[in-house]
Amino acid sequence: MNADLHYFNRYEFKYWVDPYVRDRLIEYLLNFMSFDKNNIDGKPYDICSLYLDTKNLSCYYEKYDGDVFRRKYRIRFYNGNVSRLSFEIKEKHNLYIKKKREIAQIDQENPTEIPISLLNGEANLKGPFVHAYLSLNLEPTTWVAYQRVALVGRNNPGLRVTFDDGLSGCKPNGFEFRTKNLQPVTLSRWHQKTILEIKFNNYLPFWLEQCLKDLNLSHQSISKYGMNINRFFFYHHRERQWTL
Repeated sequence: MNADLHYFNRYEFKYWVDPYVRDRLIEYLLNFMSFDKNNIDGKPYDICSLYLDTKNLSCYYEKYDGDVFRRKYRIRFYNGNVSRLSFEIKEKHNLYIKKKREIAQIDQENPTEIPISLLNGEANLKGPFVHAYLSLNLEPTTWVAYQRVALVGRNNPGLRVTFDDGLSGCKPNGFEFRTKNLQPVTLSRWHQKTILEIKFNNYLPFWLEQCLKDLNLSHQSISKYGMNINRFFFYHHRERQWTL
């Protein structure tokens, strides 16, 4: 198993948008941006992540308590390719994001679960994710999946705009891949909006800033992980604000 470590630092804004706004916005953005290489012919690609947390859900409560500094831990793969895994730590300080990603290739045909050897230090994966897993006693908490359309700035590759739809998830069974058990996750049966995320390094381009003003969009606190925890851990609507 081989592993590569990558670091990303940038700002991140999130918004709720209606489907018709999403389509108009993508059409406008294509004047300045191009589809991500994973969006073949502009079609969405699949993202699936296993989120890990402490036994008392400290990462979840950091979000809901509004902590200025918070972390999330996840193991992610794309388009159903479970042989190539991204082990990620996402740190957030207000609107500034730091991401540490270590990619591991599994030398196994059709694996049914994430090899525990990747997490206990036996394999080549020896970066910050493994250290956090061992020191914090992290454990699988929920699967989170969705479809993404992503655009990248033609002259500014640090600018990335994504549209996420079809949020789903399920409770984990250890490190077993559970993509066949995914269930829809929404705020309500009437709330079917798209999650828009804008990520940039230093500044928001003027043309994009004006576009957001024209659409009367204001960034909000949106957590796909939080929504999944509410869906699969809290069953009464009064327990958490985003519970179904």
